[in-house]
Amino acid sequence: MDNLVIVNIRVSKEVARFFRKKRYLKSGVIVEKEFENVDILVSYRVCNDMEIIPLIQNWIPHIRVVEPLRVKEKILQNRVQAIYEPKLKTKNFVSLFCII
Repeated sequence: MDNLVIVNIRVSKEVARFFRKKRYLKSGVIVEKEFENVDILVSYRVCNDMEIIPLIQNWIPHIRVVEPLRVKEKILQNRVQAIYEPKLKTKNFVSLFCII
């Protein structure tokens, strides 16, 4: 498994307890709890970005990708597509921005 990529995510203190109790992926390891506001850093080893992206997207806004940048960019691209996808056209622009 030479092509494993390490993805580090910062989990907010509001949901950190869930990541301490449950291993969402087998490769997840809590690396440190040194953040000033009690956020935790969780590190995952994945073969493919799509192993981790759905997990991250489910926990937004309580999770931030620390690295790699490629994963951050893919998540941002997914969110932008979800907002501007033609099938989501609406006359009520307020409801569109509630997604963000």
